[in-house]
Amino acid sequence: MCKRQLVFLFCVLLGFCKAQRIMSFNVYPYNNAVTAKFTIKAGSQCTGFQLQHGTDSLNMITVYDFPGVCGDFNANTDYSATHNSPLLNQINYYRIQLQIPFENSSVRAIQVGQVTQSNMYAFPNPMTDGSASTLKFRLVNVNNLKVAGRLFTQGGLPLREVVLITKGEIAEVDISDLREGLYVLWLTDGNQVYYAKFVIAR
Repeated sequence: MCKRQLVFLFCVLLGFCKAQRIMSFNVYPYNNAVTAKFTIKAGSQCTGFQLQHGTDSLNMITVYDFPGVCGDFNANTDYSATHNSPLLNQINYYRIQLQIPFENSSVRAIQVGQVTQSNMYAFPNPMTDGSASTLKFRLVNVNNLKVAGRLFTQGGLPLREVVLITKGEIAEVDISDLREGLYVLWLTDGNQVYYAKFVIAR
């Protein structure tokens, strides 16, 4: 057997020569859990996938196992998996591993803080003023605090990154580009997580 044939066989058995099948992998906070979302590219299948978690980017264990056939030869296919017990108030690392042929996604990191449902309020909620361009949020028991995070749709789709400095306990978020619907704002100062749902009803 020639060298080229040996290399081809090695690639087929281990999956190293296949085009990248995992697309759009990312992780999102949801209350005190983490949801992973990704897409398997059309034209390929696998015998299952695992969501793997670790406290660093190298040493990971499986926290969610999907044992069925995944992927579709005709269309991109979306999947999600939730880790209900991430380590709070520290950085968590995640990756997706496709089974046979094996493929690892890139690693994503996310800091998960203890969410207190009543630590941030949107007002007015729902927002019914069709001309309003900003919505106010009250972060309880803070004073001129810098926070950063993301704005999500109800389905967990990230819309944009948000960086705010409160005036006392109050911050304002631009909502001029938002259509009617339910949204989630997730912010952190590095220690505490601030989380609120709000409705736009123009």
